[in-house]
Amino acid sequence: MAAQAGSADASRADVACLFAEFLEVSFHLVLYTRGVYPPELFERRKKFGVPVYQSRHPELNGYIGKVLKSVYEALVEKGSQEIRIAVNITNSDDTVVERFVFVWKPFGEQSMPPSLADLQGDLQSLLLKLSTVDAVLQPLPENCLFFVEIEFMDDEDAELEDWVVVPGSSQPIGKSDSSIPSTVPLKKFQCGSTQLLAFVEQCKIGALSSP
Repeated sequence: MAAQAGSADASRADVACLFAEFLEVSFHLVLYTRGVYPPELFERRKKFGVPVYQSRHPELNGYIGKVLKSVYEALVEKGSQEIRIAVNITNSDDTVVERFVFVWKPFGEQSMPPSLADLQGDLQSLLLKLSTVDAVLQPLPENCLFFVEIEFMDDEDAELEDWVVVPGSSQPIGKSDSSIPSTVPLKKFQCGSTQLLAFVEQCKIGALSSP
């Protein structure tokens, strides 16, 4: 439903819609660049002014669509509450070996909404980072799968690992202290009162394969 210009709810809906669109592009781009699905399942598109790849698989697109619908509706309903979203990539043992994390802090009811043009520019810059981050990450093992987790933060001191799953089973990366993940920062920005932090967590693939 189109937002009505000029109302607080409409501004929130516009920003939520733009962020959900960004997440859709990001999910597809992560799955393509990290080789979770064969490259022939994707087609080249241009989103946010950036060349990206989008899945042509109906079931995959349906799953991503359901997640994004939940994110959009929750953002509009919960307003200024911080949300953390993770694309978790698992190996054949169902262990999370890599996690792309997006921490989104929307503008509050008493704050001015960000400029959509400025916000789109910041999201474009992050997409460029996502399209090249594969070069600094370790190769993933074969037969990986993924699931998305969503968490709304009620407590500023809540741990990043406290996930609400959509769907799947919540779990930390790796299985032991030897597989403590490394963090690769992607981007952190503030646009008006809206903030976004994005990074990748990746465990040592070799550590996971050891007994």
